[in-house]
Amino acid sequence: MAKDDKYWINLLNGYGVKQKIILKTCNRVEIYFVEVHDEVIFEDPGAKIFKGEDAMVHLFSVAAGLESMSVGEQEILRQVKEAYEDSIKKGMIGKEISIIFRKAISVGKEIRQKTAISHGKVSIPAIMIDEIDKSIGDLQRKIGIVGTGKMAATIGRYLIKNKNNDITIYGRNEEAGNELASMLNLKFEKTLNMKYIIDSNTVIITATTSKTALMERENIELINDRKILVDISNPKNIEPNFKNDNVVLINLDKASSIMEKNRTKKETDILVSKQIIVREIKELQERILETEAEEIISTTYEMAKSILIQEIQRYLHEVSKGGDEEELLNLMGNSLINKILAPQTFALKDLIRDSKIDTLREFLVNFEEHLKKNIEALGNSSVDLSDFQNQQSQTPRLSQKS
Repeated sequence: MAKDDKYWINLLNGYGVKQKIILKTCNRVEIYFVEVHDEVIFEDPGAKIFKGEDAMVHLFSVAAGLESMSVGEQEILRQVKEAYEDSIKKGMIGKEISIIFRKAISVGKEIRQKTAISHGKVSIPAIMIDEIDKSIGDLQRKIGIVGTGKMAATIGRYLIKNKNNDITIYGRNEEAGNELASMLNLKFEKTLNMKYIIDSNTVIITATTSKTALMERENIELINDRKILVDISNPKNIEPNFKNDNVVLINLDKASSIMEKNRTKKETDILVSKQIIVREIKELQERILETEAEEIISTTYEMAKSILIQEIQRYLHEVSKGGDEEELLNLMGNSLINKILAPQTFALKDLIRDSKIDTLREFLVNFEEHLKKNIEALGNSSVDLSDFQNQQSQTPRLSQKS
């Protein structure tokens, strides 16, 4: 049985994960989240796990349509956006994952504008319908859709564009069937009697998650009239190895060969798309690092302000009691230095103890170099110190903008 959103949300909540987005397409489920402390364990041995930059590359590729069965399809970008908006409604979004998803959606749009990746028949439903149109000839356009889920809804949206199509939805789930029929303004019949469905229609489209075939070879070979069978299900709902010249079968195998040809034609667009993704992720990572640095700096300034207020109050209190002003100023200065620099000093020591040597050495060398430059600039009387004085008020604003 397919796991619903509630299962995944409960699983992630058990690990303390607050930021999460569940993306469900016709044939897969993808879960994006920000880990907190413990590594999340998935029971499915076939699950693919991406982390860090690899996860970002995958998401951007999905939004661009590069990971779709039909490269460049438009439907996936809508699904990514809907998954993001659904997580916002459920209160499962934080700053980090929000920035990444908004950028992925933006890059998905940019790639479709700057390349021909989405030109032509790029979605599986569009390819299937194109094949139906080639095969139907002068037959009645009576079409039966078997299924009431996402796949049925997707192909239904394409089919209703042709006003000549007479479409009926079939399925066991009356509530879902009526809801889909109402959404697309179509008829619904609660049945999975395949003989009745075949007799009633010229084109029969199976779009279910059934693990067993709905149309078996023996029954297909008994069909006497011209019929077009379309199978967009995975696994297959229609057994393909039948012998009947009256019946045309259009399934994912046939669509795959067409999609492979399309992919070959779009190799240049795929390459350009990947280059755009690499560039945009690099810029995004820099932006995220800047945002994180600004937040640290902002916190430091806020802490320094609080300490300064406390020390001034203490100084004024001691002066009012008749204390020596020069001595009290020296004490206040030393106290300010210790209290403001102590957290940074301990944090730097912890970093040295816990980090990898090579990465840390590079960081310390660069940090020392920039620190010396700023100390020299502050010590130079000819330098305009307004930049340094204004930094305290600028930093919180930068964090809010990002």
